[in-house]
Amino acid sequence: MDKNYLAKNGFIVKKKFFTKKEVKQLLKIQDTLHNKKNIKFGPLHKSKKTWNIIVNEKIINLVKNVLENKKIAYLFHGHSVMQDKYAKVDSAWHRDNACRKFGKGPDWGNNYNVLRLAIYLDDSDAGLNLIKGSHTEKRYLCFLINTLRNNFKFIYYNKIFRFLFDNIFGTKIRTKKGDCVFFFANTYHSAINSKNIKYTRKAIFLTYGTHNNHANNHLNYYFLHRKDLNLNLKKNIQRDLYKLLKKRNLFITPPKKKVAIKFSSL
Repeated sequence: MDKNYLAKNGFIVKKKFFTKKEVKQLLKIQDTLHNKKNIKFGPLHKSKKTWNIIVNEKIINLVKNVLENKKIAYLFHGHSVMQDKYAKVDSAWHRDNACRKFGKGPDWGNNYNVLRLAIYLDDSDAGLNLIKGSHTEKRYLCFLINTLRNNFKFIYYNKIFRFLFDNIFGTKIRTKKGDCVFFFANTYHSAINSKNIKYTRKAIFLTYGTHNNHANNHLNYYFLHRKDLNLNLKKNIQRDLYKLLKKRNLFITPPKKKVAIKFSSL
C-alpha cells in the first residue's frame, strides 16, 4: 500500500514512526548539533553522532520496500533543523531535486526514485504541505506558482492568495513527535508554520536513492553546485563514514567532476 500511494501521490506519511523512546534518543543527538542561537546545522553526516540515524534499520527497510530495491544508498543530502518559536519558517513552494523545471532534464520519468525523509521531533503542529501527483503531473499548476514567485512577488506573498492556493491545492501534513514524511525529491512542497508558538521546530532530513542516474545527478547538484552546503568531509571522517556505509551496503561514490545541470531553477 505504501509503495502504491507513494508512486501515485509522491509522498507517504508514517504517523508515530518512531517511538517515544526513540524520539528522546534522536533529540539528544540533535541537541549536540546546534549552537545556542539555534542556527540550522549543516550536513548531518559531518558528525559521527548522527551516523546511527543515517543507517537506522527502520528507515532503511521502509525505503527499500517503497522503492522496491534492496540496494539503496545514502545520498549525503541531510541536515538537522532547530528553529525557536520566533523564527520565520521559509514556506516557499519548491522541489529538492536538481532539475526543477517539470519534465525537463534527467530527473523526470516513472523510474525517478530519489527519496527524501523528514523526521519530526516536536509537537509544534508544523510539518509539510505537498501537492499530490506533482512528481508526475500538474505541470501548469507548478509553473503558475513558480512564475508568480519569480516575477510577481506581490501576488505570491499576498496572504489571501497564499491561503487560498495552499489550502485548495496543497495537502497539509501537520506532524507530531515521531511522525515521518517520505517524499520524492521532485514533489512540490513547502514547510508549514506552527500554529503554536510555544514549541521549537525540530526536524531531521535525510535523502536516499538507488544506484542510477537520478542519484548521480542529485549528488552532482548538492556536492558540486550547491557550494553553500559544504558537503565535503575531512579525510578521517570521510574514511570512517565510507567504511560504515559500505558495511551497511548504503554507499555510493560521490562525484569528483562537476557536470552542468540544465533546468535547475525553482
